[in-house]
Parts: sequence; C-alpha cells; structure tokens
Amino acid sequence: YARDFVQFVFGSGRVDWRRVRIEHVRDFIAQYGTHNRTAAAQVAAVSLRSFLRWLQFQGRVNSRLVASVPHFRQWRCESLPTVMSDVQLNLFLATFDRSHATGRRDFAMALCLSDLGMRVSEVADLQIDHVDAESGVFRLAAGKARRERLLPMPRRVRQAVLAYIRRGRPQTEELRLFVRHGVPVGTAVTSELIRGVMRRAFAVV
Repeated sequence: YARDFVQFVFGSGRVDWRRVRIEHVRDFIAQYGTHNRTAAAQVAAVSLRSFLRWLQFQGRVNSRLVASVPHFRQWRCESLPTVMSDVQLNLFLATFDRSHATGRRDFAMALCLSDLGMRVSEVADLQIDHVDAESGVFRLAAGKARRERLLPMPRRVRQAVLAYIRRGRPQTEELRLFVRHGVPVGTAVTSELIRGVMRRAFAVV
C-alpha cells in the first residue's frame, strides 16, 4: 500500500513529501471503495495511516495529513449471519439417530431451531401443553403483551415432536417438553445441553 500510494501521488517522478496533499490521501483511499468494496478501503486506510505516521515520525509530513486518512465505522451485525446450505442442513439433520429415544428428542429440538428459527432458550422452555397436535401449532404462553402466541408447526416439525412424545419421552411429571434421558431422567433439558447436542451434531457435518 505504501508503494502504491507513492506511485499514485508521484508517478515515475521524484518523491517530494512536501507535495502531498489531503486530496491525495482521500482520492487514494476512495479508489479502493469502488463497487462497495468497503473492506478493501478499510485495509488500505489502516495501512496508509501507519505509513504516514512513520513519515511523521521521520519529520517528512505533518499530523494533519495523518488525520486526513478516513476512518470506517464498524457496525455490529452489519452483515447477515452465516447459514448452512441445504446440503449441510440435510447432513446435519441426518446425524440424529431416530431409532432410539434420545435421537428422536434431539432431532425434534434441531427442527425447532432450524425450521422455526427458535432460540435455544425458547426450545428449552417449551412445555408439553404448548403442543396443539390437532391444530398443528405451538400455543406459547402469554408474554409481555399478555397475548397467547401461535407458532405454526411445519409438517416435519409436527411429526418429529409427536414421534418424540409418543415413542421417546420418558414418563415424568416435568411440564417441559424436552427432558433428559440420562440421570436425572425426566428433568428438563437446559440450554447448555441443547447447545452441546447441536455442536456435536454439526461437528460431524
């Protein structure tokens, strides 16, 4: 970047730092920002700022030139999160062995996350009486708005949840839908348990 800047300002002529202007700095960075290449302009700006600071230390340029290098604000969540492709999602879901109860539970939890976009904490908080199999919805308890929320269950989510309830969920007085199959059997799963299950499944993909 330092070499490119020198060539941008002086071309093949003699290098005279007294001739460098703020406009040179801004125009040099702007060329990297064409076609929405903000990241490229950002890297160029950081590199040029370091180079000009070194020149300032050498007494060749003044602080105003260094200060003229544009800053780029870093926004949180400025880009969409990375998501799995359809192929990755199918491979991920295929890792759950639904021939046994734990696999049916984990598969149902995974579908709640992937197909319904629920948070891990929301999956952990689901209660068995939230499942309205006849209507094919989750009837979630009233929240801050004091209104019951209806969350439609796509066909495969409904099938997975019912398969778990009928052929996997241990006998328990626990009201939470998803419960532990290991000691202590029948107690509600935690968010940490769900995250661990999903991480192990994704590691196989």
